[in-house]
Amino acid sequence: MFIDTHAHLGDENLISFVDEILLDAYNNGVEKIVCASYDLASSQMSTQIAKTYQNVYATIGVHPHDAKTYTKEVEQTLVQLSKNKKVVAVGEIGLDYHYDLSPRDVQKQVFEKQILLAYKLGLPIVVHMREATQDTLEILEKNKQYIIGAVLHCFNGSKQTLNKIMS
Repeated sequence: MFIDTHAHLGDENLISFVDEILLDAYNNGVEKIVCASYDLASSQMSTQIAKTYQNVYATIGVHPHDAKTYTKEVEQTLVQLSKNKKVVAVGEIGLDYHYDLSPRDVQKQVFEKQILLAYKLGLPIVVHMREATQDTLEILEKNKQYIIGAVLHCFNGSKQTLNKIMS
């Protein structure tokens, strides 16, 4: 069985084609798809898509680009969304120093908050890591007791970095 663990089905360019995308995926051996989120609106959309389609699941979370939008209210809404049994992870979360669309210190704080949120919800995390290897490693190490499981997304680290994360 093949599972697509990271599809942005709620993207404005894809949303009107979800039926066709899912049928095409199924006809090509993809039996399940995880609809990935990157902000509050996409978390709401991903959860709705997962409710609508039997073979679709959702992640909820705030991408490092949007870390500056993370508030207690956003977190409370993510907690509410997590009550849907088809929410399978918190993500995509992490650090992105390529574009720096949110300040780095804010990205770090929000990454740690969402790791703790995932722990409280009993969910794994989907980690986005671009050009932020050392800081990502430090945060993962510092919070390893809270990490239930993880998918690495946008990983541009070395084999040594992967080995550190896996240990």
